[in-house]
Formats: sequence, structure tokens, C-alpha cells
Amino acid sequence: MNIEKMKKTAYRCFVDNNILVSQSFQDYLDTTHLERHYIRKACKLVQLNWKYRICRQTSIETKLSALTMPEFEAETRLPIENVVAKLEQYDWISFDIFDTLIFRAVEKPRDVFRILEAKWNIIGFAGFREEAEKKAREKDPEATIYDIYDILATELAIDKEAGIALELQTEKDVCYANPYMKKIVEQLQSKGKKIVVTSDMYLPKCLMQELLESCGYKGILDIFVSCDIKASKYEGMLQQRVQKQLGIQETFVHVGDNECTDIEGSKKAGWRTFYYKNIEQIGRPYRRKGMKTIGASFYKGLVNARLHNGVYNEDELYEYGYVNGGVMAVGYIQYLKKLAKEKNIDQLLFVARDGYIIHKIYEEHEAEVDSAYVPFSRFASYQLTMERNWKNFLRHVVNPRIQADPSEKLGEVIKICDMAYVKPYLDEYGLTEDTNFDYFAYDKIRTLFENHIVEISKCFDNPVRAAEQYLREVIGDHKRICIVDVGWQGSGAMCLKYFLEEKCKMNVQVCGALMGMTNNESSDACLSNGTLHSYMFSPQMNMSMMLKHTAKHNEYDFRNLLVEILFTEDKPSFIKYQFNTDGKVELVYGIDEDNGTEIASVQKGIYDFAMDYFTYERKFGSILNVCGREAYMPVDGLAEDKKYCLKFLGNYKVNENSGIFEKDQKRTLRDIVQENR
Repeated sequence: MNIEKMKKTAYRCFVDNNILVSQSFQDYLDTTHLERHYIRKACKLVQLNWKYRICRQTSIETKLSALTMPEFEAETRLPIENVVAKLEQYDWISFDIFDTLIFRAVEKPRDVFRILEAKWNIIGFAGFREEAEKKAREKDPEATIYDIYDILATELAIDKEAGIALELQTEKDVCYANPYMKKIVEQLQSKGKKIVVTSDMYLPKCLMQELLESCGYKGILDIFVSCDIKASKYEGMLQQRVQKQLGIQETFVHVGDNECTDIEGSKKAGWRTFYYKNIEQIGRPYRRKGMKTIGASFYKGLVNARLHNGVYNEDELYEYGYVNGGVMAVGYIQYLKKLAKEKNIDQLLFVARDGYIIHKIYEEHEAEVDSAYVPFSRFASYQLTMERNWKNFLRHVVNPRIQADPSEKLGEVIKICDMAYVKPYLDEYGLTEDTNFDYFAYDKIRTLFENHIVEISKCFDNPVRAAEQYLREVIGDHKRICIVDVGWQGSGAMCLKYFLEEKCKMNVQVCGALMGMTNNESSDACLSNGTLHSYMFSPQMNMSMMLKHTAKHNEYDFRNLLVEILFTEDKPSFIKYQFNTDGKVELVYGIDEDNGTEIASVQKGIYDFAMDYFTYERKFGSILNVCGREAYMPVDGLAEDKKYCLKFLGNYKVNENSGIFEKDQKRTLRDIVQENR
């Protein structure tokens, strides 16, 4: 058996035969770039085989509870002025390029080849590109991109020059300046320091210069690339050649992200070093391993860079929005745009407080269909459709008051649920406002509604007429309307469909879109007939995710709350439409929940992620579409660490039920969790 065959057999045995070992080892290589460091790779394989084969761990996901949280505290970077003070002591300052001076917006370098695969429409191109580079390096360890595309041109019948041009343009499109390093370089240049670039790379100097300039770097004195000089940083040979050319007696310091080539290799050449830990290496334990699409790669790349580049100056609530809410908002907006085209929708109505930030982002992202933000709530929807939804009103608004406060009097329930219209009928059922509101009293109220629903429905004439006038003005001449909400049963969309189409007799067709839909027979029927649509999960899609989301932990929906906190507008809950004394439509809101500071920080994170992501979607189009399953995965992982969630969201004031509440009736998320343990 020859040596090559033995190596392949060993690799198959210790790596390929276990998917967890294989994935973890590839992640390790992608992050550390230790292709030539055989002892370290062997030690890592021993560790991984022990972990997944001997100890039989069944997941490569790292629980957030085992990591430093918030994530932005995982790595402390030196202040920029301190780094400048350290580096300016030397005659020459050398920088690595990739993951130091510039970042790719994707998680891993090979993801650039996946983008090229989509552009070439050659299935498997990413793998062929990697194989071609390997073959080229077998002939010449410091092969160039020209050598690589000589092979690809022969094997895939593509034009060599066109291939190189396309790859370079794609690199330019995904690359941008590391803001931390750019400030360092600019400050050093302002002090008159001499700066060069030293890189192990297959792109020659002329192409590297184009790339650096496209990222905004000016005034770099020289660029030294391994493929030009035929020497690498690994053994310090490239550094020695650089020093020989620039001045053997001069002092040098090298800045880079790779411990092996940038740090150890430079030390072998006698250079001083400054280690800038790789952002993907820091962020990798926090990212969900099941997110595999190109869109997920951009998500991970952007999050890693935002949190770990060295200039992050936000709080953990911003991180919560950027990491968890941003990808949901982006994916949902992409889904809505696609849905609008497929269903010929000509207006999107973003309703309720949860629709505010999504609508804001939608409007700023090349909105193709008219849209509006409409104040709405489940409480308001039942008032507008009481004749049809009085049972749902009692079930979802009135009944929960029994559990909320067992000592509550009926009069307080009437006030909270805005039910003054039942007072004339209380004597008829042996009730007073001082009656304890228990299941016995609830049954009597239910009978009261059943017997007097016609009279009760007439009590809503003012809000019904006000809502009709308001919505007619918003809708205008649009005919095919989609009601956009976060979730979870579609009751708001269905109530508005009935209200607009049947009660107001408007010439419109109404459907609904939800971020996620729970397991409900009525909603399932509407999903099947195309009246409702769901993005992340539903009884017909990603059902295991839906069941996990809706699994109640001692009667409260923790994941529901986490998602709703992400998207809730900084306004009190909407109660109803009504005409004021001047005959104008007035929007009536409840009591302010005092979450303004938290909401502002969270939604700034959501907004910033969306703007960052859409920058690249404009360049690459639909290959950056975020699927619903992956959009939900970050918040799903966060929900597993309830202790940390309560650390930064514990004081967030939550109203679990619908109605008109006083300030002291609002509970915090921490209260809800502790009461239900």
C-alpha cells in the first residue's frame, strides 16, 4: 500500500466516517488555516474523535450558556490609540490583508466560490475551484490565480480571462475595509509611518492592489505576495525577503489574524508581531451550525464582523436585535416581496405594533408594492367584528383574567376589557360589579353575550364607522390587499378580511401573511386555501420548529415573547378607532409600557443588520434569500439560555393579555418566568 493510499484510508477512518468529526474538523481548518501544521491537525483530530466517538456527543452546537455573554464581550480588543502607540515604535509596519485589513462579508472564503457557482451555473463549481487550487499548488506551492484558471479552463471549458475577472469582481463585491484596522492605518499614516502589506495569497500584487483600493486603502507603500515572490510567511521566508528589500537594519512589526503564518512565521524571521484574533474564530461557537445557505453565510459573516471587529460601541440589547431580529426581518421582507409578485398583491398593510420596524425597513428597501403601517390589535379587531367574534373575544380577552388575578372583581374586568355595554344586563344574571370574577361568573357573562349579542354589537357603531373611514383612506384604490403581521394564528388578518370585504363591502380581496403560524385547525384551513401565508413555520412547514416554538413552559410562551419583544413598536397597545367630538377619527391607545429605551436599542440593531445585509442583496440578488428555518434558528438558540435572556430582558414590561391596563398592572418578563416555574 503506497503512502498516498494510506493517508486517504486514515482520513476516511478518522474524519469522513463521522459527520460531526468531519464538520468540526473542516470548521477548524477554515478558521486556523493550518494546512501545513500536521502535528496540530493530528492533535485536533484526536480531540474530536474522543469527543464525538468515545464520549458520543450528538451535536456540534455549542450552548450559549457555556459561552461568554453578551457575545461582544467574548474578545476584548485594545483601543485604537493603544495599538497605534505600540506599532509606531517600528520603522516598518506590515499588515496581512484578508481578515485583517479587509473582511469578506461571508463566513468563509470558500463561500466566494459558492457565489461563483451560481454565476457560472455550473453545479459543483465551488468544489471544482478548490480542487483546481489544490492541483496547482501540488505543482507550485505558491501558485497564482492564473495557474488555477488554466486548470479550470481545461476541465470546465470556461474562458480563463473571464473566470479570473469574475472571481476578482466577486471578491471586490464581498470585501470591505475592517473599520478597526482602517483607523489604525490612517492614524499611522498621519504620523508618517511606513506601511506595507505582506500576504500568502494566489492573487498577484496588481490584483491585490485593486482589491485594497476598492476597500478604500490608499498610500500603502508596497504589497508583497507569496505567489509573486515564491516564498510564504509560514517559515518566515517571505518576511525575510521583504526585509532584505526594504532594509536589513530596519525594525519590522507584522499585524495579522493567523497564529501560525502571521505570528509564528514572522517571529522566525525576527519580526515583532501584533495578533489580531480572527473574527470568525471568535464568533464561530455562537453561530448556529445548521445554517448552511449562502444567505446564512452572509448573516454569519456580518454578525461576526459587527460584534468582533474592535469598534463595537453598542449594548447587549442592540446585539439582541442585530443577531436575532435582523435576519428575521430581512427574510420576512424577502418573502413578502415574493408573495406579492406571486399573488398580484398591490398593497401590503403592516398591522399592529409588531409591524412597525418591518414596515420601516421594507419602505427603505426598494419597495416594489405600495404599503402602509396601520395601528391595530387583536383587542381592536374583536370590537370591529363582535357579532362574529364574540366567542373569540371572551376566550382570548375575558377568560384569561381569571388566571391573571383570582381576586379580581367583575367591575375591574369590565373596565380592563372595555365592556361597559354589559352593565345594563348584570342584574338579569345575578351579577354585580363587586362579584368575584371566577369561572362561575365567566359562564354567566358568556350566557349574557349569547343572549344579547345583537344589542352588544350595536354598541360598537362609533369605532366601526371610524375604522371604516380610516381604512378606506389608507387603502384608496388598491384592490388586492395583504395584511402583514408577526403571528401567530392569523386572527387579525381574518378579522380585517371579514371587516373590509363583508362588513364594509369594499371592493377588495384580502389575504394575510405571518412570520410564523401556530398549530390551529382554523388557521390551518385558511393556510390550505391560500387566505393565510406563513414564512418561518406552520402546521404545513417546518413543523418541528413550530412545535418547539409553541411548546408551553408552565403556561407561558417564552419564544413568543422573545420574538414579540424584538418587533414591538415603542407605543402603547392600540385599543380602538373612534370619532372625537370634532368628528375626526381618533386613535385610542392604552398605557405606555415604559420600554422605550430597550425598544430603541433592539430595533436599531434590527435596522442596522437589515441595511448591512441588503447592501449585498442588491449586488447578488436572490441567492441571498433567507429561508424561514434559518431565520428562526438564532432566536431559537438564544431561547435555550433563559438565564441570560432574563439578565438583559428581565425588566422588560410585558402585557400578556389584551385590554386597558394601569401602569402597576404591567409585569416584567422576569416576573412571568419566576411565577411559572
